[in-house]
Amino acid sequence: AQTLPNSTITQSVCIGTEDYEIVPALGSTYTWSIIDQNTTAPPLAGEADISPFIGDWYIQVDFTIPGTYVLSVTEQDLNSCQGATVDLTITVNAGSSSTHVVTECDTYTWGDGVTNGDGNVYTSSTNTPIFTIQTVNGCDSVITLDLTINNSSSSTHVVTECDTYTWGDGVTNGDGLTYTSSTNTPTFTTITVNGCDSIITLDLTITASPDPFAGANDTICEGLTYTLSGATNTGNSGAINWTDASGFSLGFSNPGILNPVYTPTISDIAAGFVTLTLEISGSAPCPPESSSVTIIINANPTPGPIWHN
Repeated sequence: AQTLPNSTITQSVCIGTEDYEIVPALGSTYTWSIIDQNTTAPPLAGEADISPFIGDWYIQVDFTIPGTYVLSVTEQDLNSCQGATVDLTITVNAGSSSTHVVTECDTYTWGDGVTNGDGNVYTSSTNTPIFTIQTVNGCDSVITLDLTINNSSSSTHVVTECDTYTWGDGVTNGDGLTYTSSTNTPTFTTITVNGCDSIITLDLTITASPDPFAGANDTICEGLTYTLSGATNTGNSGAINWTDASGFSLGFSNPGILNPVYTPTISDIAAGFVTLTLEISGSAPCPPESSSVTIIINANPTPGPIWHN
């Protein structure tokens, strides 16, 4: 509480409730009043209210408006004698309040906890944290944090491809690299509409195509069979199917194996050759692959008639 002396003094305070008192004398009563120096009139109700009622040696003044005020007190003793008025000039300073508006991704640390924020780490949006510092006039400056936290996102791009895969264009939708084996480690980061990272992980399965080779072209004599021993497959192995030029498999000992025996048909012999096709199906998403070999069929010589002289 402020104890008023017998002479005029000045004081600076902040908006809020201030205590004032006078050293009481037995049987004396005290009359308090306050003037707004700006208007030279008592302040409006609610601007600088005195409580409790006039007559007490101790009062409180609730300052709500900054400005300069003169608080006065007059004592009347038991003999109804009135003393000189004691004045106190009071400068009421305003504090300040402001809002610190922040938008961040995932987390935000507000200041250092000493000069410019509470130092706490926030992971969700909030508008309740406050931080108070003193201004040059000694009054509180109250800062409220209005924080919006936007979250980053993550997703997985699952792909199954045949032999090779090029992931995007390297700018908007992938790293632009070409992969020839399965992997689940590549990532690509874009910025979402809220300014946060969108991290995409590539989960890639590469399936090898079949790589059939029906063998080198060859020649046989009429009446012989042909073993397709030169046929190979260096790729992924699927279902095997051999066919002739008509798309049939009747001439093969087993059209479902890699190296069957083929018996030329009458039409093959008449044509003098036959083209055989090896097709091996692929594992999804790879298509079947095929290779062909041509077998030349040489007619057997026919001796002329035997003449007898």
